[in-house]
Amino acid sequence: MFTDLVGFSAWALRAGDAVALELLREVGIAVEEPILDQRGRIVKRLGDGVMATFLDARNAVDAALDAQAAVDRIEIEGWHPRMRAGLHWGSPRRRSTRSGCRPAAQSRGAASAPERLQLLLHTADRPDVGSMVVLPWPPPPTAGQAVLKRPRRPFVRRPMTSPRRPHRRPAAALATMSLVGLAVLSLSSPSPAARAADTSQLQQRITAGKQRASALFGAAHAAGQRVDSLGVGISRLAGQISTIQVDLDAKRAQLLALQTARQRALMKLAHLQAVARHAQAVLSEQMVGSYEADRPDLVSVVLESTGFSNLLERLSFAQRISAHDAQIVGKVRASRRAVAIQATQLGKLALRQQTLTEQALYERNRIARARVVLVTQQLAAIKIRDAKNGQLSSVDGQVGSLQQQLGRLQAAERASAARASAARASAARASASAGPQSGSSRAGGLSGSPGTSSAPLQASSGGGGGGGGGFTFPLPKSAASPPGTWSLDDGVDISAPGGTPEYAVCSGTIVLHGIGGFGPSAPVLHCDSTIDGYGYVYYGHAGPGNWTAVGTHVSAGQTISEVGSGIVGISSGPHVEMGFADSSGAPIGPSSASQMMSLLQAAYGG
Repeated sequence: MFTDLVGFSAWALRAGDAVALELLREVGIAVEEPILDQRGRIVKRLGDGVMATFLDARNAVDAALDAQAAVDRIEIEGWHPRMRAGLHWGSPRRRSTRSGCRPAAQSRGAASAPERLQLLLHTADRPDVGSMVVLPWPPPPTAGQAVLKRPRRPFVRRPMTSPRRPHRRPAAALATMSLVGLAVLSLSSPSPAARAADTSQLQQRITAGKQRASALFGAAHAAGQRVDSLGVGISRLAGQISTIQVDLDAKRAQLLALQTARQRALMKLAHLQAVARHAQAVLSEQMVGSYEADRPDLVSVVLESTGFSNLLERLSFAQRISAHDAQIVGKVRASRRAVAIQATQLGKLALRQQTLTEQALYERNRIARARVVLVTQQLAAIKIRDAKNGQLSSVDGQVGSLQQQLGRLQAAERASAARASAARASAARASASAGPQSGSSRAGGLSGSPGTSSAPLQASSGGGGGGGGGFTFPLPKSAASPPGTWSLDDGVDISAPGGTPEYAVCSGTIVLHGIGGFGPSAPVLHCDSTIDGYGYVYYGHAGPGNWTAVGTHVSAGQTISEVGSGIVGISSGPHVEMGFADSSGAPIGPSSASQMMSLLQAAYGG
């Protein structure tokens, strides 16, 4: 199966390297889990895609669909990636090397005649589907794969060097029974390579689960911070609402006072209007009376008077009438002016009341709307946080289950190893009691049967080059780039071709596989004794080849991994990053890189 992202290159140019790397991490986590769940194996990472193999085409189709569904749920800065996948299937069959395609290993002269590479041709169910691949001999012993065996040599019976002795037969029979028991035990238990494959798959799934859990924890933490931030904003708005409420209460008191003043003004206006109406009525009566009766003038008063005293009385009465008329007119005018002034004041009070009411309501409603918006955003953030926490709990449960399976598998490996060791010890004791002659005869009888030898495979301890102060160089010197090209990061970056074996820098135990940013196959080695105060060493950007199971004790210089081919983790090409780590496998950082550089330079020059 081959996968890639549609339009990734154009988007990455616009988004930038940091955002593109974040997207690749999310896609890697989303794609890796369906592949491992369908018993697939990631062979190579191709920038924004992967190349994976499966034992069955149905598993490949299911993994592709699940991976596409997982990728569809990813969103980075508004961009939703779309993944496309291509599948190739077929049944392999052996073809002669005379087809004109010479294996690459033969062209380098790296393989001898019995170890020659076999050329396999995928014969698909359709004639237009198929591709030619070259696999190494012997093929990797993966589950469900047919292993091509070497032709067995003919059995040659060797003559007896001495007559059989009756008293040695029981010992020889006991030794033979021990060997048969050891062979039965080895056949009844899974092969170490198969157990290592199962362990590596479980470890890869655990690593992927931990990476996904880390991403979910980060998302939940970010959502929690968003909730807290929105809570602070809501509290701030609540304070503003309280302040506005105090001002609103003050304005409400002013409104009450204005309403009281307005009521008094209305009452006063009514009184003034009554006075004005009364004065108007008196003035009207006076005008009517003056019209109906002749208005006395000075001539008529003089002519109609009967005497001097009567003249004076008539003149005084005429003056009082004029003064009374002027007084009535003045009162009418004053009352009308008072009514106009009171009406104007009443209008101002009404306008002031309306303005205060509108201002208070506007401020209160504005803050209330902002608070509603923040509360809505907070509820959405809480929903996201709870969803991420739920997914995190589910992933933690899956990782715990996988770790239990890994523990049971490792316990079974230790028990199987103990049984095999006991059987070999029993066979050795039986062989020793059988005597040298029977041992020679038995060796001659079994020399033509391959696969029954009990001698363990010894890992080379000198392949790591020179050592400096108990520290072994992690690569073959012929493959590693010269020290002048090494660079400091969290550790020390050393360029080497993909597939170059990686050696243990110290004797210790493999405790982890997979480091964030360094690929799922990066091993972490716990040294038996500390190196410059550090106890853990990581091999960044390692590939899946030469996989060493977790819990395996290795000696200094033993092959434990290989340099990853192509882009492994966040890298620009095949290389290894050597550095110190803590007990969780996380790199110590640049503060320890200079010490690692000194150790590597000393080991390289040793």
